[in-house]
Amino acid sequence: MAATLTTIAGLLKQVYSDAIEEQLENNNVLYKIFEKDASTKNLQGKDIIVPVHSARNAAIGARAEGGTLPTGRNQTHVQVTVPLKYLYGRIDMSGQSMLLARKDISAFVDAKTNEMEGIITDVTRDFNRQLHGDGTGVLALANGAGSGTATLVLDTQTVGATVAQYLQGAYIDVITSGGTTEVSGIQVSAVVSDTATAATVTLSSTQTWSDNSLVYITGNRNNEVVGLLGAIDDGGILATYMGINRTTAGNQYWQANDLNNSGTLRNATETLFDAGYLECKKKGVDPTHALCNFTPYKTLGAALVAQKRFINLSDANLADLPGGYMGFSVNGVKVLADIDCQKSNLYIFRADDFTIYQPASAEFIDFGAGTPWLQTANQDAATAALRWYVAVFCQRPNGQTVVRDLQ
Repeated sequence: MAATLTTIAGLLKQVYSDAIEEQLENNNVLYKIFEKDASTKNLQGKDIIVPVHSARNAAIGARAEGGTLPTGRNQTHVQVTVPLKYLYGRIDMSGQSMLLARKDISAFVDAKTNEMEGIITDVTRDFNRQLHGDGTGVLALANGAGSGTATLVLDTQTVGATVAQYLQGAYIDVITSGGTTEVSGIQVSAVVSDTATAATVTLSSTQTWSDNSLVYITGNRNNEVVGLLGAIDDGGILATYMGINRTTAGNQYWQANDLNNSGTLRNATETLFDAGYLECKKKGVDPTHALCNFTPYKTLGAALVAQKRFINLSDANLADLPGGYMGFSVNGVKVLADIDCQKSNLYIFRADDFTIYQPASAEFIDFGAGTPWLQTANQDAATAALRWYVAVFCQRPNGQTVVRDLQ
């Protein structure tokens, strides 16, 4: 009988690849724009107080010869409070996994290093999502009530291209609009279906919730940074931004330019782009970037074919994004697509009008003795935690524009 792979199976070695092949999307477009073109200030303290020039001196006027001069008045300033948000990532490892899975013949990579590098990537990835949100942390709404079931149907996502984009494997809370917690710390074990308008997920255990209850990453409710959805707004999404109510008479200086179509979807066109661009210019702001999700980006690119100039994002004058991804430029505005952007919004903004405040960059907590690892009590195990105290602030909302209701 001839030797075959079956008969010589006991002689053959298993050959393993030298690297772990990444399956997850890690392009943090908006964060990289801010890293490159926004300000980053390392400041100490619980909150950051920023003075804002809100009104001119009204003591100006034309008079006849011999007329009385205008009554003396003054410039108006208000102080804005920018609160820090506290972001974390945690690692738990057994002693065996730390010791026996060192990088040599026993493992593809050092398990401890892999976890530490991975949590940095994961926190940064989630930060990019938050940069597109409104600070509330809402991911989606429950589409229908559930009673003693593990099947959760969702719609109305806050950011991202699809409803369940951030939910695979996530631990979630489901909370009513009034603040009553109905589901707490339950894992999404599977995403059954996911589109731009609806999704169905399976929870790890049966739960009960109300129709239109809000879905959050566990513990994140009202604890996230305020991103574009809240900052570039006229008050319809976020009435109070950094302590100032935009809807109050006299506070129009704190309102962004909001070009909407009353909820009726329309294509992204050259006319809409130009209208948004000009709203920024009217306020004395030269916008540097336009950002949207992939569907309006594709439509806008086709509409602007006569004007656009293609640019490689590895060019020195742009954020260095991996993969050679291409964007295009119109009137000096860099038009980019970000998978985390609200699916129907186009933001036109000046990156320099945004500031990232932080007392320090993201760092692992030093538990003493110069190590980020703390032994779990009475166990051959340890934990490490990454922390990032950070705030994001738009100091000139009225100079930015959002074009809504795009398809």
